[in-house]
Amino acid sequence: MKRISLGWSLAATIAGCGFILFAGGTDKGIEGWQPLNDQLEQVVGLKEKRE
Repeated sequence: MKRISLGWSLAATIAGCGFILFAGGTDKGIEGWQPLNDQLEQVVGLKEKRE
């Protein structure tokens, strides 16, 4: 009996993780927002040059 409960718990966990993983879809994010990576690289580059 314990093995059956463990199996169902494991299956439910895997299914839940799959739902969470694919729940986001392919949305590009909020319109008008841009990633900060390029700007942060420039700031870090400026700080490294000053030191």
